[in-house]
Parts: sequence; structure tokens; C-alpha cells
Amino acid sequence: MPSAAMRDSAKKSAPPGAIEYSVYSFQKSGGASGDRWKKHDSFSDMTKAVEQAETLFATDEYCRVEIKQKYTDPKNNRCVDMTLKTYERKGIRISGTVMALGGAVVCGVIAFVAAYIVGTKM
Repeated sequence: MPSAAMRDSAKKSAPPGAIEYSVYSFQKSGGASGDRWKKHDSFSDMTKAVEQAETLFATDEYCRVEIKQKYTDPKNNRCVDMTLKTYERKGIRISGTVMALGGAVVCGVIAFVAAYIVGTKM
């Protein structure tokens, strides 16, 4: 998670009740510094943050984009961070049953072709 960037932004004090929406991305390959999480921007409007996150995710440069909400809780005198939305690319996984069924079909086709070849040569 973007802990270093979040700690840096948490040092800044926001007025009580102010809500901040931050857009973070996770790069497919680490940069020169090795930090793959990057904070792009912060907004006071959630729709602008969602638009930027969707735009970043559509570029296909990032495998994960998150929108985080940060607000101050004056009653408990603390800063609250939570992830609102995550855009993530997931690879296609083929289940074991589908793999077994595909293997059975391939074996059946090979057996049929072998039987056909043996039958036509006799």
C-alpha cells in the first residue's frame, strides 16, 4: 500500500471536516527508486478523483489504481484513511475442471484420429 506517500500527506493538517480524495496507482514495473506506488493528485471533489482514476486505469500503464478518502475526525483528533474504489486488472484463470475437460477432449480427438489412421491402412 502507499504507506510512504500516505504518511507524507498525513503530516499536512487539514481543516476539521475537510474531505480529501487521493488517486494512487501501482505500476506494472518498479521505477528507478523501486517504489511502485505513486500518488497522482488530491481532490476535494469525489467525481474528479473518479474521472482521473478511470482515465489512468484506461491507459493500461497501471495494474492497479485506488481512490482513497482522507478526512479529519475532530472528535477523536485523528486522521482517517480509507480506500473507496479500486480498479484492478485480473488475469484470466482457468479452473481445474475446465482444464480436465479440455484435456479429455484433446485426448478423444487424438484417439479418434489414431483409430481412423489405423483403420484406413488395413
